[in-house]
Amino acid sequence: MVRGGDSLWDRRGRRFGAVVRVPPSWPEVGEGDRVRPGYPEELFDDLVALLPGDRVVEVGAGTGGATARLVARGVRPCCVEPDPRMVEVLTERLGALPGGRPGGGVLVRESTFEEWSARDPGGWDALVSAQAWHWTNPATRWARAARVLRRGGLLALLWNVERWGERPEHAVVDRVLARYGEAPLAVAARVSPEARGWPAREIAALPEFDGPRVRGYRWSRWWQAREFAAYRSVTPAFRAMPERRREALVADIAAALLEENGGRLRLDWDTHLFLARRV
Repeated sequence: MVRGGDSLWDRRGRRFGAVVRVPPSWPEVGEGDRVRPGYPEELFDDLVALLPGDRVVEVGAGTGGATARLVARGVRPCCVEPDPRMVEVLTERLGALPGGRPGGGVLVRESTFEEWSARDPGGWDALVSAQAWHWTNPATRWARAARVLRRGGLLALLWNVERWGERPEHAVVDRVLARYGEAPLAVAARVSPEARGWPAREIAALPEFDGPRVRGYRWSRWWQAREFAAYRSVTPAFRAMPERRREALVADIAAALLEENGGRLRLDWDTHLFLARRV
């Protein structure tokens, strides 16, 4: 295994390992990676159909939310993930998938993208990154992606963007946030780089790539009250809060949903798939 260093981007790439599992006081919710929203299955059908070969690297594989969907479609990626706590869950999860031996034929490299790409000889057919490309170093990531991909190789980056504020039950959560002096969740969604069109503009300016082509997918998920509160607790804005404040806030969100909305909440998503070919 390749161990990471201690640069800003190394540390950022490892910041979510501490929230791989939700607090044990909420055992009915399950592991932290289970409360993340996931992705629309149609996207992975489209993505796999576009792959120009079977040598695929996934950058920032995390706990395998995207990896599992690729494996289910016959793809065996090389997973690059810097956080050892994420790697632990990733390997456990892949070992439970169809495919025979532990890991289901998937390689897992505990490394930052910067370290891995500096050592890798290149020639990859595709580079995929789900909800993780913004944790790589902006000064070098595009050049490194171009180096590891062969000519004609596919760059595929995907993000979820919440459509918060479109359903009545969202107001229940926003009222709780207001009591704590926090902004409505829609504010964070509107200012996110992905909502403003990143990384399309940067890809369009790269001479090494032809693109981007952007595909959009709209989908929904119903959450139980504590499941939704657990999901909020592992998002960046909530992780930045002091622990006691965060725990009190998510508990109040769950209680409000149970009291005012029958314990359920529906959240809609736009998932964007950014595609570009190495020229």
